[in-house]
Parts: sequence; structure tokens; C-alpha cells
Amino acid sequence: MTTTIAVIGGGQAGAILSQELRNQGFTGEISLICADTELPYERPPLSKGILLGQEVVPVLPAHFYSENGIDVRLGARAMRVERRESRIAIHLEAGGEIVADSVVLTTGSRPRRIDFPGCDLENVLTLGDLADARTIYSQVPTSKRVVIAGAGFIGTEVAASLRSHGCEVTLVEPFAEPLANKLGSWAAGVIRELHETKGVAFVQDVVAQAVGTTKIEDVITASGQSIPCDLLLVAAGSQPNLEVATASGIDCSDGVVCDAFGRSSMDGVWAAGDVASWPFGILGRLRVEHFRTAIDEAQVVARAIMGDETPSVLVPWFWTDQYDHRIEVAGRPDQGSHVIERTGPNGDTKISVHLRGGQVVGAIGVDAPREIRTATNLIRSGDPVDPLLIEDSSIDLRKVAVST
Repeated sequence: MTTTIAVIGGGQAGAILSQELRNQGFTGEISLICADTELPYERPPLSKGILLGQEVVPVLPAHFYSENGIDVRLGARAMRVERRESRIAIHLEAGGEIVADSVVLTTGSRPRRIDFPGCDLENVLTLGDLADARTIYSQVPTSKRVVIAGAGFIGTEVAASLRSHGCEVTLVEPFAEPLANKLGSWAAGVIRELHETKGVAFVQDVVAQAVGTTKIEDVITASGQSIPCDLLLVAAGSQPNLEVATASGIDCSDGVVCDAFGRSSMDGVWAAGDVASWPFGILGRLRVEHFRTAIDEAQVVARAIMGDETPSVLVPWFWTDQYDHRIEVAGRPDQGSHVIERTGPNGDTKISVHLRGGQVVGAIGVDAPREIRTATNLIRSGDPVDPLLIEDSSIDLRKVAVST
């Protein structure tokens, strides 16, 4: 019988899991072990609202934890977990241990660091947590010229935020279009046009060197181009925080390998969020870095710990706000071999539907929330669809499934 649960990691998944356990009627002890010194906060605003001077957005109100008996341990870092007969011991960096019946790993991910000459100069930064966002925001008044290495979601969102402060922004990206590997050409082209209209410069290259005495002054690209720079943000993707899992001998492969309910290879240890690799129906095994998936997985784990193992097919869904537009992605468009673009009333592409073997495996939309919701349902169901119906933009996507 589970009477004590310890959650390692104080991000979105850890907080929501604690909440869902209480919602499901768990009355035992819950410990939330947070390496961060802040209560769990939402990560999407780090590249947007925080850089615009807005307040941090907590995942849950501060009073939730005390009112629901959640033992939050801020600034506590777990090193490994150890199975002891029917219980699990968590070894802490500061010494001592916490013993629980079940442990959930929600350790998240961190920015991928790239070593290059000058990477240790002042104002060569990454963005992974609230402290990073506050550092970037504090440098805005003295950072007229900003270079961002990487035009992914973080890079382009930060570019939009810093342009609103009047910074000169240059995005250095190896692909011809921003987010080309995530969105494909048409949506990536939309994002590039939005940024160029706002004055963002694009350089198709990679950062090879940062130059300066103590603080960065110039960026040198691989092709030899010199770009004056007061602040360099390295936005080259992220990697899962697997240290606890690997030190504990838990199976990992680009994430903690989990079943459809979040169980890891160690009995009594579960995982959710950015650190976890789950099966996603027809999409196969994935590790998804977005707060919506962190919420979904955390709720599934909480219910499973409480004995509810109702099958649930999760579908990755995420978005990026670029100036006044929202780009949404459902599923895994890169798994599709047949792409169909559907237009809006003005004749411009509004959504692309990505098919594989007659099934929808992904969709990308620009200001198309209703269509993305429909595509998400088609991915979840795995129902075969008629490509000819999808090609006709006048036909509602809800009517493209083929009866079997």
C-alpha cells in the first residue's frame, strides 16, 4: 500500500502531479524535492512575459502546498534512488535521505551548452530557468545589439520579446528558415516574414567564436562573418536531466524509458514531463518537451499510482506565440510522408495536415486553433482519413475520417 510519495523535480509536472494525487483522494505524505529555490512556476513565459517585465506565473498558488500538506523542499537536490525491499530511498546531495513507497522523477530538462572559444565571456547566456530569464531582462538596458544562436522556439520567442525593447536582434541559424526542422517550409516562412517585418536579421550560419576582453563584444560565425554583440543567447536546444535516473541504474534512452502509465524499469519509480520517454500511440515512443504534455503525463501517473490504469492515448501539442500570431503543432509532422496544405478565407495556407499510411500523424497551424483540435483528435483515434477530402479546404476536417 502506498502511503508516502516523493516527487523529485519542482517544475510543471511535479506540481501538477502533487495536485492530482490530492484530487484523486490520496491522503498520505507527499514530498516535493526541488533543486530550484523557487516554488514551481510555468516555463513558457520565461521567453516571453518575463522578458517583458511581467511577474512569474506560479503553477499553483503558494498556499496550495501548505493547505494540502505538501512537504516542499526548496534547494534540495536528489542524487540517486535506491530500492530497499518494498520502499525506495532518495539520497540527497546535502546528506541524508528521504524514504518513500513511490517516487516520481520530474527532473525536466536544461539548455544544451555548446563549447566554443569565448563561451565563458560575460553576457554569453542560455535560457532554462527563472534566474536565466531575470539575468537576460536585467541586461536589456545595456544590450543594444543581441545575437541569438539558434532560431528554434526559444530563440525566436526571445527575439520577438527583445525587439519590443528596441534591441537590434540577429538570429544565427544553420537552416535557411527558423524552425524549419520542426515546422516545414510554409510555417517557417511565415515566422521568418513576421520577424523580418519587425526588423530581426537572419544569418544562415553557426556561431564559432565569441570575442571580447571580459564581456562579449563580437560574434564570429563559421564562415568568418563578424557581428557586433552586447549579449549572445545560445538557444541550441535542450537535454533531459537524467543524472538521478542513470545514477540509479534506471533504463534511459533519450529520457527515462516509461510504459503508458509512466512506470520506469525500477519498481515503484515513475517519470513524467521533459525527462520521460513515453509511448504515444501511432507516433511511437517520444520524449516531449512542453508543459501541456508534462501536465497530461503527471495526471496519468497520479491516477495510476492510485490504481486507475484506464488507457489514455496522449498526443503531443504545443504552440509558440510570435508577435500577434500563434503557431500550433500537434503530433509529429516530421513522421508524415504526405503533406496537404489547407487555405483560409484569404487564400493563404492556414494549416498543413501530415499523413502516413492514410492516418494523420501531425498538423501545423497558424491562428487555427479549431482545426488543430480536430487534427489532434484524428491523431489520437488513428482513424484512416480520405486525402481528397482533406485537400478540399471547404470541407470541415471533422468530416474527413473514413468509416470502417
